[in-house]
Order: sequence, then C-alpha cells, then structure tokens
Amino acid sequence: MDRKRIGFVQDRKKEGEDSKKSHRESPETKAVDKVKIALSQFIRENFDTSGDTEDKDFKTSAELAYMLRESIRPSVSLVSTVMEELGFRLTFIEGVPHWSIYLKDTDSYPD
Repeated sequence: MDRKRIGFVQDRKKEGEDSKKSHRESPETKAVDKVKIALSQFIRENFDTSGDTEDKDFKTSAELAYMLRESIRPSVSLVSTVMEELGFRLTFIEGVPHWSIYLKDTDSYPD
C-alpha cells in the first residue's frame, strides 16, 4: 500500500516531470538565443575590450541597441548582458553608464 506524505512535500515523480518540462526550450527562448548569438558576433567583429587610445569610444547599451535596430532588434538589457559576458567595462559619464569600447579597423586599406 502506497502512503502519501502529509504536508507540503511534492511527489518525486511530479518533480522529475516538472524539471523535464522546464528544460524544454520555448520558442521565445530560442528567439532570444538567436538574437544573443548575432549580437555577440556583431560586437566581436566591430569592437574590442582593449586597444589604442585613439580608437577608444564610449557607447551606452541603448546606443548599441539602436545601431542594430534594423537587423536583430536586441533589448537594452540583452545588450548589457552580452557586453558584460564579453568582458567590456562600464564607465560612468555624468551618472550615465557607458561601455568602454575600442573600435576595430574595418575600413583599413593597404598602402
């Protein structure tokens, strides 16, 4: 005879099923992952975490999201998350957080 526990204890079978359901990816999660991959690729191709002083620039997360508005439309919080994961540093200018970025030479022509 199976006895059920009294109280606020979940059934272990149900607990296992719930964890399996949570591991399945929803369409929204997949879409966010695609945007995140495209965003990190864009950032790696155009910006660096260190470099020459003349290549240094400051951009807010909103400015970076605005730059990509036509292609992938990332949210400002997603831009912040990706920039942090890639190792960029925040600098506060007049109380507003800006990312310290170094522009890569994409338009360099051989002499």
